[in-house]
Amino acid sequence: MDPRKISRQMHLLHWAVPLTLAAFVVFYQLVFASWIQDTFGVQAHNIAELLIYATGGPLLAFLVLDYLGRWIQERETSELQAQILAETRENLLLSRELSDDALQTLYAVSVVLTSLESTLRESSPRSARTLQETEEAVEGSMNRLREHLQTLPAPKKASINGNSSSAPQSDTLVADSTETYKERTR
Repeated sequence: MDPRKISRQMHLLHWAVPLTLAAFVVFYQLVFASWIQDTFGVQAHNIAELLIYATGGPLLAFLVLDYLGRWIQERETSELQAQILAETRENLLLSRELSDDALQTLYAVSVVLTSLESTLRESSPRSARTLQETEEAVEGSMNRLREHLQTLPAPKKASINGNSSSAPQSDTLVADSTETYKERTR
């Protein structure tokens, strides 16, 4: 429920409940109570007052407290949802950063393996083959990370110290490493 709507309703209740209760008591005392006493006697009048005041006050208190309880529960639920959303966004950002860091590390390892492979190709063919298999495994991991980064929703432009951030660093890295991979596999 919209907080402004709740505030308006509370303001209305703040005035409506006491005025309605006062009008009811005045009407009861001046009209209804006199009629009961004149028609049925003092005993009936006392019983009617007990019934009216013993049920009216508690009923009114119950209704007001029930309304306030629902309002507080809705507010707590909204706050909890906002907290969960903030944590989810934070986890998504962390996932993106970790994937980005892992992709950068794998790319660096891939570059080192490529340079080692060309050096070892002539001196130790077996080691060169092992390095090539390792490089292929690294490339497979990089591809899976690229796919993962591309499936993550793009982060909203966040304001950090008043400056809007532009495209995430991982998008640039994904594009660069994809081009490098395509060039190497040709």
